[in-house]
Amino acid sequence: MPLTQRCYNLWFPKFDDNRVDDIFYFKILGSHLTAEPKGRYQKQNLSHAEVLGQSDSIGKQSIRNTDPDSTAHLNLVKTSPMTIGLIGCGKMGSALTLGAIKKGVFESHQVLAYDPVPESIAALGDGILAAGSLEEAIQGSDILLLCVKPYQVAEILAKVPSLVEAPDELLVISIAAGVKIETMEASCENKARIVRTMPNTPALVGEGAAAFALGEQATGADADFTEKLLGSIGIVYEVKESLLDTVTGLSGSGPAYVYTFIEALADGALLEGLPRDQALALATQTVLGAARMVADSGELPSLLRDRVTSPGGTTIAGLAALEEGAFRSSAINAVKAATEKARELGR
Repeated sequence: MPLTQRCYNLWFPKFDDNRVDDIFYFKILGSHLTAEPKGRYQKQNLSHAEVLGQSDSIGKQSIRNTDPDSTAHLNLVKTSPMTIGLIGCGKMGSALTLGAIKKGVFESHQVLAYDPVPESIAALGDGILAAGSLEEAIQGSDILLLCVKPYQVAEILAKVPSLVEAPDELLVISIAAGVKIETMEASCENKARIVRTMPNTPALVGEGAAAFALGEQATGADADFTEKLLGSIGIVYEVKESLLDTVTGLSGSGPAYVYTFIEALADGALLEGLPRDQALALATQTVLGAARMVADSGELPSLLRDRVTSPGGTTIAGLAALEEGAFRSSAINAVKAATEKARELGR
């Protein structure tokens, strides 16, 4: 993420000499800089400053004051990386955060977490900071992961306008099902950039399937970060917001359909005399292996199915039984019904 979208603690030389001995807090918004002195010095006007180069990590950068009436030149030699605020440390919030840390999207010391249950923050492990309040987490973050229940979203975002000056300062990534982007933008009075996502529970084991849609003020850099975040725990696609309800009906609710199918397969084997533990293990591995073949081969499921379906054999007999039970149409209707319910909840 470029320098122009972060807040930094920086050292820079004083205007009257070359010493690096003043600490300032910079807010870099586009090409406009302001500096708040930590010590006895007065606030410097850096409105004409120009960022020379970009960096995603700690390193040396330069900022040149382009005001023709000034010859000041600032050399940045130390930066602090962005802060990720985590609101809600439940299963999905924890999975997103820990998955991203594991894949190097950000580091544990960059996370500022808030949850009404302190034990939930502690369970995330060492290095993660705990915010004393919701307000502290919002104000201290560059990116806010909103991992709460849908009914909590508006109340939390309503606190943003008093804590954030402009949307350049805060990106909000929400996983709340059914809460539309326009609703979130209205709740925060457009003081934050919004990204709405739809992850699913297999993210808990690093095998998630997710999608996201950008709000009106979200940038390409916001899309890149969201893709890295969700991609750290599975696969991810950017879609139009109108299609997030379809994603909900497919991959959001889909694990429950698959659990039901695995259970039914195992019960069929149990009926035919196989012990339950063996039946469940074999059914689970069968689904896992078949899914892996679809993912790795890149071939259509119908082609893979035809290769194991011999004329007059056992597989075609089983498939015929599935067709008699309207298996395919039932699966299609399940996605359709869940999608329609997601649309209903979003109204």
